[in-house]
Amino acid sequence: MASLARPAGVLALGLSFAACGAPPPPEVAPPAPPPDAIAVSAPRILQVAGPDPSAPPGDVVRVDARTARTPIGTLRPGERLELTVEGGSWTYFAGGPPLGASGEAGRPCTGAPAHRCLGGEGTLPMMGLVLLSIPRDPPGARCAAHVLGAGRGIEFRVPEDMDVALAPNDWEDALADNEGGIRVAVEVGTGPRVPAWGKREIQVDARAARTELGRFRAGDYLMVTILSGGWSSASGRPRVGAEGSPNEPCRSAGAHRCVAGEGAVASMALLLLTSTCPPKVEIPPRFVATGLDTVAERDVDLFLAPNDWEDGLWDNSGALLVRVAKGGRGAAAIRRETP
Repeated sequence: MASLARPAGVLALGLSFAACGAPPPPEVAPPAPPPDAIAVSAPRILQVAGPDPSAPPGDVVRVDARTARTPIGTLRPGERLELTVEGGSWTYFAGGPPLGASGEAGRPCTGAPAHRCLGGEGTLPMMGLVLLSIPRDPPGARCAAHVLGAGRGIEFRVPEDMDVALAPNDWEDALADNEGGIRVAVEVGTGPRVPAWGKREIQVDARAARTELGRFRAGDYLMVTILSGGWSSASGRPRVGAEGSPNEPCRSAGAHRCVAGEGAVASMALLLLTSTCPPKVEIPPRFVATGLDTVAERDVDLFLAPNDWEDGLWDNSGALLVRVAKGGRGAAAIRRETP
């Protein structure tokens, strides 16, 4: 196609007024903004390489009414914990009135002997928010552990006070690529043909080295029943049930060790682990209400919980939002200083 010559006096972006002999129009200044649109306050200066100093410290944790223990971390001796309830409500039965962290006024949680209140018997308000502090075993402590293949399920009378946990029989230090989980029912009673006074369902995650069931007393009759689910020892591998991989015992390799020992139990079998450790020092539950500021005296694992029957949370609803701040010695470790 033949090129078209641009006519004289026509520029790439418009007409040339000089070529037409007409003077350009005068520039008009923009109108001044109204007085109330002019910013007169000083700009707010924020830290570029750190958190906003005006923001409250800590992380907000959602404490669900149907969860017996919501973990919020650990504390070392002398470290400080500050809890602030920021909102939310919950109930302890369908259609019940919404309650806050202070629980139901004038009604302590009672359940003995058939039920156990998470905050203790008859001392703290029903559905009040409580802090549970579980002392940790000292470094290097070793407890006698017995490994039982769970298979389709297991039931037995607890011979002495002991902690009980469930676990997949895999390399304990290499569970990150596992997939799936097994759902089990855990019942506690006084005998094999006596109705259980405590029952709950638990999901055993394939990536968790231990799923704690809690501490049981001598004479309790414990029943663990496999309900459903499946898991695998790596992404892409076929899933198996609680009986594990048939004809494939778990074997150690280098520094990796199987939970049930060398070649003794099928890989990814569901295990029940019992530890007969010395009784731990019991720390009474703390009532949080609107908040709590405390300093740890020993190594503890921390949990938040609704003060309700531990085996009767299924019909609860709602949740509380709690800000959790932890730090070193002194309030300055958890409260940002303001000028």
